[in-house]
Amino acid sequence: MEAPVPISVRKTDLVTLFPTFVWRTQLAEETYVPINHGLMSLLEQLVGDTSLGQGAKLQTEQTLHLRPEMAPLVRIANGAVDSVLDFLKVQHEGFKITGCWANLGAPGSPHKMHSHPNNFLSGVYYVVAPEGGNSITFHDPRPQPAIIAPPKSEMVAANAGKADLKVAAGDLVIFPAWLFHSVPVNRSSANRVSIAFNFMFTHFEDLMSPPQWKGRLKVSE
Repeated sequence: MEAPVPISVRKTDLVTLFPTFVWRTQLAEETYVPINHGLMSLLEQLVGDTSLGQGAKLQTEQTLHLRPEMAPLVRIANGAVDSVLDFLKVQHEGFKITGCWANLGAPGSPHKMHSHPNNFLSGVYYVVAPEGGNSITFHDPRPQPAIIAPPKSEMVAANAGKADLKVAAGDLVIFPAWLFHSVPVNRSSANRVSIAFNFMFTHFEDLMSPPQWKGRLKVSE
């Protein structure tokens, strides 16, 4: 019997295809403290008593971005989205906030899995993120991995079906609007407070929806 030919591997590459990105901006304390103070004052003005019963949730109107008190945060959010679109090399003629609202979640409250249809990007800014109520969960957007799910020796990013992102006051998280996400139960003793954003391109139907290829056959008018 002939001896087996030795196998020599020069190198092995890991190629990441179709990644799902989540961008997090962490504001400096001297920036977010006055912003958050103003946001809490605005919420008290809108809601009145912000104390909630165990497990209760509250969402405000969806036009907070139009209020002058929101201007500092809106400027920061728009700047973050500008950076994301630049990273993705997206050609566009501008974008706008299509909705912005506050979420208040009492101890014991979760928020079920959902996405934000009819937008390109979504974001959430954390005003109050107490320990035990300071995470957001993103879910694998691919349906196929659940078809065959063998046991794992260890749960790591490469085999997980969801990812928990720890957050803190002053964090702004931007993600694709189609990416399903949820919020775990608030296991702290304080309300969790966040501001949600949706972003979409302006004049999308006129500037970006038409076909981006050219036909070879010209049709006379």
